Amino acid sequence: MEERGRWITNWQPENQDFWEGPGRPVARRNLIWSVFCEFLGFAVWQLWSVTVVFLPAAGFDLTSAQQFLLVSLPPLVGAAMRIPYSFMVAMIGAATGR
Repeated sequence: MEERGRWITNWQPENQDFWEGPGRPVARRNLIWSVFCEFLGFAVWQLWSVTVVFLPAAGFDLTSAQQFLLVSLPPLVGAAMRIPYSFMVAMIGAATGR
């Protein structure tokens, strides 16, 4: 299924035998990296929320409304970007290395 490197040259997402055979390791690797990247994204959101609370002590003069905006903007943008992102795979396909 894969040649040298990490390029996927044969991908049959609708074929059940493919998923149970040569596609299984690639799908598992993709799942592991996807979960890890999602974890990092949510961790950054959480760290930013905690960091904003301590910005006034670091010398930033922020009102409560400004702090709320700093905390709420990243999740809002992330949630809004999920909508166009969900259509991208259908429009351009998954990464096939071509």
